[in-house]
Amino acid sequence: MKNNVGRLSFTPITVLLGVAIFLIGITAASVNPYRGILAIDNLGMSNDTFALVLTFGSIAAAIGSVIMGYVSDRVNDRRKLVIGAALAGAIAYGLIFFVQTQLSFIIAVCVFLPFGGAVMSQSLSYARAHLNDTLGPQAEFMMSLLRTLFSVAWIIAPPAAGWIAANQSVFLIFLIAAIAQIGAALTYVVILGRPEGAIPKTAPQPQTSGIAKDRALPLSKILGLMGVMGARIAVLGHMTVFPLFMVNDAGGTLGQLGLASGLAAFLEVPLMLAWGYTAMRLRKEGIIVANAVVFSIYLFALGQTQTVAQVFWLQGLNALAISGLLTMIISYTQEAIKGRVGLSTSLLDVMTLIAGFVSAGLIAFLATEEHYAAVISALAFFSLVGAGLLFAGWRLEGKTEG
Repeated sequence: MKNNVGRLSFTPITVLLGVAIFLIGITAASVNPYRGILAIDNLGMSNDTFALVLTFGSIAAAIGSVIMGYVSDRVNDRRKLVIGAALAGAIAYGLIFFVQTQLSFIIAVCVFLPFGGAVMSQSLSYARAHLNDTLGPQAEFMMSLLRTLFSVAWIIAPPAAGWIAANQSVFLIFLIAAIAQIGAALTYVVILGRPEGAIPKTAPQPQTSGIAKDRALPLSKILGLMGVMGARIAVLGHMTVFPLFMVNDAGGTLGQLGLASGLAAFLEVPLMLAWGYTAMRLRKEGIIVANAVVFSIYLFALGQTQTVAQVFWLQGLNALAISGLLTMIISYTQEAIKGRVGLSTSLLDVMTLIAGFVSAGLIAFLATEEHYAAVISALAFFSLVGAGLLFAGWRLEGKTEG
């Protein structure tokens, strides 16, 4: 490890990483709030069909991400995988824009996005490996700083996308996403050309006893990952259902949806930096548990709202919880499997698979054509249960260490 501990690293590589993650954030911030609206309101999908597409898309995404995570710990250069993932995402979003049918949407979600959707997790995997190699203990805060750039994109993109959707076309948003993905790919092409951006290939883990249980995750970590999964289900389920709730239950417009998403992201930016700073002094488990409880309170309150104004007032609580959850869940998961940052990071996408299943099931069984409040309330339950499981794992780990 290079002797850079004690200072932050604003090298050309970290600057380029920031640009790439910002562009990936532009993609996510542009399409995520409008994915359900495009499928249901513009392409004419039923709730059941949309739920089915989410289910199959999530299965394919988890398989693709785990494959890429496994390979990334064994290939000589992770950067090529990120470029491939970015281009796959560009193809998916371009297909939705140029061929505006239900079939093109299904192909994009179930064939190309399973690999394109891994661009963020694999970017974080590369960033973590690179920063661990160059910064050591300071890597945690730099990861929070990079993750904050993702949220900065959410300040800019949703209001702009809302204006485009309201005044032009929802489909145009997906063209913007495709261009942003191409930009991220090009940024990694530049990183690929810089020799200092290369990181050592992960060394094989030593075989001490040959017994499988020696390499198994302890019960405390399993409970912790289950708890994190519960919180992630709530976060990603909210991301899917909130636009439908905002437009249907609260009676908002597409423009107001963009403003609400942008407001939450604006509040998240300083909070993410604060949580990243706090994580160097407090345990990640405590931060995640506290924010999962706060998020469950937010979701329960959101499920009871009936006006756009009430939704806007709750975005402060949303930002407080989301900023801590997104930042710390990534860090917690990346440390799950020692020496396998790529495979550990891919666990985030496995959680996305499960979140997709749960979201699809909740939409199919609890939502009606114009009401999604029951889904929001159910997500509050998952966040609270996740907090409880992670807390139990944390306490068990403490007793084991004691």
